[in-house]
This record gives sequence, C-alpha cells and structure tokens, in this order.
Amino acid sequence: MPPVYLQTHFGAPIGSDLLEAVRQRGVVGCRLDLQYVTDPAVAQAMLEEVAAAGLQALAIVNDGDQVRMLHAAGALASRPVLELRNEPDLATNERLTPSAYSALIPDFDTALQTCDLTGYVGAISNLSTTALAWLRLCQPAIAMSSDRVGVSVHRYPHGNAFERWDVPHPGFADRVAEVAALERILAGRRWCVSETGYHLGPRVTKTFFGLRRTVSAWSEAQQYEQTRAELGFWGTVNRPPDFVVVYQIGSPPPESLDKNVFGWRRYDGTWRPVADLLG
Repeated sequence: MPPVYLQTHFGAPIGSDLLEAVRQRGVVGCRLDLQYVTDPAVAQAMLEEVAAAGLQALAIVNDGDQVRMLHAAGALASRPVLELRNEPDLATNERLTPSAYSALIPDFDTALQTCDLTGYVGAISNLSTTALAWLRLCQPAIAMSSDRVGVSVHRYPHGNAFERWDVPHPGFADRVAEVAALERILAGRRWCVSETGYHLGPRVTKTFFGLRRTVSAWSEAQQYEQTRAELGFWGTVNRPPDFVVVYQIGSPPPESLDKNVFGWRRYDGTWRPVADLLG
C-alpha cells in the first residue's frame, strides 16, 4: 500500500489536536486547499500546523503567482508539496480548457524552481475516458516541465448503484487498463492519486426515459471495506503512485441531505470505522 494522506483543510486551520489524531491513525500527510486563501498568514498557519504534527502537506494552489506571493511572505517555509488547481477538467470547478491549463504549467514549474519545491499538475477528476482525454491534451506542456513536476489524478467510482472498487470506468476492461491508459500519458513521470474515496450518500441509478431513482447507500462497514480495497489496489500496480489521498476528514450535518458524506469523522466528531483501516 502506498503512503496514505487525508484531505483535511479547506481554507482554514483545524487545530493540533485533530491533526495529532489523524497522525495516530497512520496517515502520513494532509491535502490542503489554498486556492481561495488570500491572506498569507492563514496559509502559513495551515501549513505550519501540519508540519508541527509531523505530517507532509500537499497544498492546492491557483498558479505560479500565488506560489511566489506565499513564498515572499514566508508561508512556504515548512516546504509543502504543491498541486496546480483541483479538477480543472470539470465545469463545477471553473473548468479550464486543456490549452488554458497547459498555459499555467510553465510558470508553475518556474515558481517551484524559485522556491526550491516540488509539485504536481493535472489533478483531473477521474480516470474516465473523458478526463484522460483532457489530460492527454496537456501532455506536451507536462513533458516540457522539469523533474520537479509530477502528475496528480483523482479516482472515484463511475457512479452506478452498488459499484465496487474493482469496477472499471466504461471503456476499460478492468482497473489495470485505466492505469495503463494513464501511464501512456505519464511517460515515466512520477505521479500521485490526490483524491479517492467512497461516500455514504444515496447511490443513484438511471432508469427508463432518463428518470433516476435513489437506491440504498453504502454502510459504514462497506465504506471501510471499499476504501481498504482501493488503497490495496494502488499498491499492486506496476509503478505505484507516490502516495494516495483519501477524501476527506469531515462530514456535513445529517439534515443537510448532502450526498458527499465521505468523512472519516461524523458531524458529531466521532470517528467512523474507515478511520481505523491503517491501524
């Protein structure tokens, strides 16, 4: 199994006690979203509390300009690894065309060199044929980058009801074929899985005439088993990722009706079984 990180921060510090609890569960790093953090002091507080807990930070940033701004303010002194944007292939995340995203990569690479840091680009939403086609169009810019730049990807189920960890996306014979398609784009460059996970919200399946019906959700025990199998899979591929980030630490309140209930912690602060899978 590759090293496991957890998505923990969304624009603000979470506190040393919670980070220590994360570390004690076998997690070795945290993913932090700094894209909308405009105050370097807030970014620095987030990054430094992760470092103080003995965890490696993977921080999502907007572009090279933000990297230089944070560096000039001393916010990157704890030496985080940086990631350029989050799921830029999706309309829900201010979708960029491959050419627009590719235009950000050279300056991001230059900023990494200026700060003597490393990072990842790509951050595509999944290993679907559509997301991989988007990433493939960025490959020329990636290929021209320095060795400081790796590639990050996300991997979630396609979304059908009761879809297990071992079910591939449409167009692939199996999960190994998904990775093989990715490897043809990577061309030997280092890489990571910067999001994966299994949510406890309602599963949805298409029915006739485009209508959709809600079916039962995964149980907490099933979330544990699916996540354990997912992490195990990444240790079996020919060239495993540098690390895998599980999404995420927290959960919305039960009454929110938010289907994205990925959290290792319940809304009341207690830990779900999935939080103990590394112990």
